[in-house]
Amino acid sequence: MFSIMISSLKFNPTKGNLEKLIRDIVLIIKFKKKKKEVFSFFLFSLLLFWFLTFPTQGALYQITIYSIPLLCILNSECRTVFKKLLSDNKWLLIVLTVPVLLAYVNHSFSHVTAAYLFEASETVLRYYVRFILLGLCGAVIVDYLGLNPLMLLGGVLISVSIHCGYAIFTSFSEIVTFLFSLKGVPRMSGLIGSPNEFGLLMVIGVLISLGLISKKQNLYINLLLVLVFLCCLLTTILSQSRGAWFALFVGFVLFLLPDKHNVYRPYQRLFFVIVTILICVCSFYQVDLLSKRMSRFTSDPARLLIWDHFFSVWLNHFWVGVYSLDGYFLRTVHGRVFHNPHSVFLDAAVRAGILGLISLGSFFVCGFKKFWASTCRINILPFIGSVFAGGMFSWSIYGKTFYQSVMAVVLMLFLIRKSKSAVDENIPIVNLTEFFCPRHVK
Repeated sequence: MFSIMISSLKFNPTKGNLEKLIRDIVLIIKFKKKKKEVFSFFLFSLLLFWFLTFPTQGALYQITIYSIPLLCILNSECRTVFKKLLSDNKWLLIVLTVPVLLAYVNHSFSHVTAAYLFEASETVLRYYVRFILLGLCGAVIVDYLGLNPLMLLGGVLISVSIHCGYAIFTSFSEIVTFLFSLKGVPRMSGLIGSPNEFGLLMVIGVLISLGLISKKQNLYINLLLVLVFLCCLLTTILSQSRGAWFALFVGFVLFLLPDKHNVYRPYQRLFFVIVTILICVCSFYQVDLLSKRMSRFTSDPARLLIWDHFFSVWLNHFWVGVYSLDGYFLRTVHGRVFHNPHSVFLDAAVRAGILGLISLGSFFVCGFKKFWASTCRINILPFIGSVFAGGMFSWSIYGKTFYQSVMAVVLMLFLIRKSKSAVDENIPIVNLTEFFCPRHVK
């Protein structure tokens, strides 16, 4: 019997899930078998959960981002899955990686000092590690544990809930003032520190929680999802981020698309009506909050000036871009300095030229195409749509921004090789039980 138990400890990534991982760890502690392999992957999984739960820009989060790829390389089983993902998605990865590398090489020929090249290499390194490698390694964990896209979205929703709860707790008195006296409040930024990035995170929470609500769920889970939905909606409005508002609108449009797989459509329409009423009420009574922000497009057209300036920079460096924006900042007559194009697509075009823009566009097109026929599309398409729309108004795919972390999550969803298992196993579309209690994958 002892030998049988030892032989059963084979760590097979095609059959693993969270329950099996924990059970293997218990057995390995007892018999000292393959202890290093399993515990490195266990730490690997915990770091991914940390990544999904605390998307901030602190030092510990930076350590996490660089540790996950390192642990993936050190674990032999993970390397096997990693190579498979590379092989299955080589053309997409080539499209994502080549343009920025070409821009970097072209830029290096005109700036040959060692100090400058070291600083410039940080941009390409950050792009590859924080987006490409992190997305690949995250997909390795998801594949290894036999998870499905809804479980990954569940992890993202935990992250959103923590950030939303912190923001409401620290601004509770201001929120009460806003709700009862209809006076304006300072822009909310939560743990992230940026109202625009915080607003996008809250939009993601609105769309994921709305898609997961169903009559089949446990009543208490449904009530909890409704609470998360309403809190995220409120904080989205109070972030005063125009990009987040636009992303929310795009997400709702995708949410209302006809979906033959979604049997809970009437309930979701009801919640959409509630959302619309809440937004209209806030818009009607809190005029200053919304109208002043929207009117800045004409009264203080800084965003339009930024776009016009960097669009001209792109046209002058159409093919391979300028890579580094140093020397191309916008300086207004009032002394204000704008360091980035405030649009992830224009940022890609300016830094990596037309190839960079095609690269980013191809990523979203492939993502929409991949999940269009999926039974999970009611949950994933609005999420991807909001990330796409939010990127049109702010952030950078190459800079030190939260947007890279969100893009890594989208890449994880794209690269999951078992994404069709939700169809094959007939997993309920909006059933959270599979997230909290994973089934054994046979």
